[in-house]
Amino acid sequence: MLAALRELEEETGISWDGAVSPPGQNLTPIDIDIHLIPANPAKGEPEHWHADIRWAFRVAEPKVVLQAEEVEGYAWRSFANAPTPKLAAKLPAL
Repeated sequence: MLAALRELEEETGISWDGAVSPPGQNLTPIDIDIHLIPANPAKGEPEHWHADIRWAFRVAEPKVVLQAEEVEGYAWRSFANAPTPKLAAKLPAL
């Protein structure tokens, strides 16, 4: 979870010290999504498996300053429009 907090701040500018996990979610990710990433010859990357491990955090002041080279497809979304149906089903319980 500490890595997730570090990435939150590095990639979005949202300060990790103001991020709070919902009750009961302190150490447990809310979702794990494993998927195949196609080869990217421009980056010299072969096809490979990738795991997205997701935690939920609430923040008081979500001032966002994106690290453009690391972030793609940024948007505030409703629970119903989460990146995967599995994640969308879990979010209302938070």
